[in-house]
Amino acid sequence: MSRGPSSAAQRLLVAEALPCEWEPGDQTASEALSVQAESNLRVLQAAELFDERSRPAVSDNAAENAELARIHAKLDVLMLLVCQALSRQRPAASPLLLMHDGFVARQRVLGLPEVGQRAWCRLWLHSGLPLPWRWPMACVADRPDGAELHFLELPDALQAAWDRHVFRRHRRELALRHRSSES
Repeated sequence: MSRGPSSAAQRLLVAEALPCEWEPGDQTASEALSVQAESNLRVLQAAELFDERSRPAVSDNAAENAELARIHAKLDVLMLLVCQALSRQRPAASPLLLMHDGFVARQRVLGLPEVGQRAWCRLWLHSGLPLPWRWPMACVADRPDGAELHFLELPDALQAAWDRHVFRRHRRELALRHRSSES
């Protein structure tokens, strides 16, 4: 049994604009949830790979490293083109505040559950990913900054992966703010 996140992890809020849509459906079928948990783990791993910026040198030969960097750049362009074609099938991005146990939807969108209601959330975590994160959520409160939605209980491995994702996004947000304040 896991100890759960630290209180600092529970307080992290990360501002994002992500495509998000809602769908009704049974949120309790354990077989469906286990299959979806595996899919969500793959989505989070892929998002991490897409966010990875540095590529270590694989050789002591500068010419080989330059050639590999050129090939990586070409693959990045190809992935960008494919992702742009796929992104036309997604809903518009919505402002969200990601947090340990869900997120705050800062704008009302079609299908967003009311307080006390549940629905399946489809959330595209990266523009390069064709598959969304998909998990049932419950609207627990209307706050001044939006509707607070919590995931229905996540398996431990999926909760840990989600927490890492939120932490990495928070760290990136801080780094961008730091760079912009230096300029």
